[in-house]
Amino acid sequence: MQLEAIRAGLAQAGHIASEGALQALTLAIRLPRALLLEGPSGTGKTHLAACLANFLGAQLVKLAVYPEMEAEDAAFGWNHARQLLSLRLQREQDLHSADHLVERPLLRALRASRGNMACVLLVEGLEAASPSLEAVLDEVLEHHALRVEKLGRVQAACAPLTIITTHDARHVSDRIRRHCIHHHCDYPDALRERHILHATLPDAARDLSAAITAFVGSLRVSDLAHRPNAEQLLEWTRTLRQLDAISLDPQAIQSTLGVLLKHQDTLRRNPASEAGLWLERLQRSLETSRVT
Repeated sequence: MQLEAIRAGLAQAGHIASEGALQALTLAIRLPRALLLEGPSGTGKTHLAACLANFLGAQLVKLAVYPEMEAEDAAFGWNHARQLLSLRLQREQDLHSADHLVERPLLRALRASRGNMACVLLVEGLEAASPSLEAVLDEVLEHHALRVEKLGRVQAACAPLTIITTHDARHVSDRIRRHCIHHHCDYPDALRERHILHATLPDAARDLSAAITAFVGSLRVSDLAHRPNAEQLLEWTRTLRQLDAISLDPQAIQSTLGVLLKHQDTLRRNPASEAGLWLERLQRSLETSRVT
């Protein structure tokens, strides 16, 4: 699959990908290898996987890793209630038959990858994975297979398109990283963010869109406790449009700031920060306008 075809397909599905992400994704599909996306929350890692599945018409299988998760929580399990019922009714001698098997994300992804159509497997938060979970994921990534107790080996017809997301790739083990193509996802630059804004909200005024992206970009380089992501930028733009704003002014920003910033108190406790100074200037501007 060519890079331009992937770019167009993702855009049609609603994702404006960076050049680096497109190149990494293209390699991951061609080789095939897993794609390891590292970066802060809100940089489009999960959205990329969802739009890729949409574009390909493939099933999206999600595995959200948590610290206590073990291999059986991610791979497969047994329907113990059905096993007990079968035992009581003496219907089956083998309690580990396929009828009692419970699919979990890894097994579901292998079974969903049939013929030439691979499913998209999204693994989120892998830095919290236990050794047993890493071991079974290692088998899935290397052999596209999973060994099921009493039933043998389940082999995928083709490799699932696996996307792994993490906030810090240093906490992902070497045994997993060796299967992956790595890409770091950062917040979009102003040009790409304007493209995202225009694709999502095509009727937003261009001057307003440019001012919003410039303003949010300046906040992201400050020492905010929580930097606004693309979804919050879109939500803020919708809010300003509901108020019929055609440009950014102190009053409009002040009245809608809670949509964009979720840690405004932290800002105000740090007046030496760039964002804190901006809020002070905004407050003085508002007070001056009230006096006049």
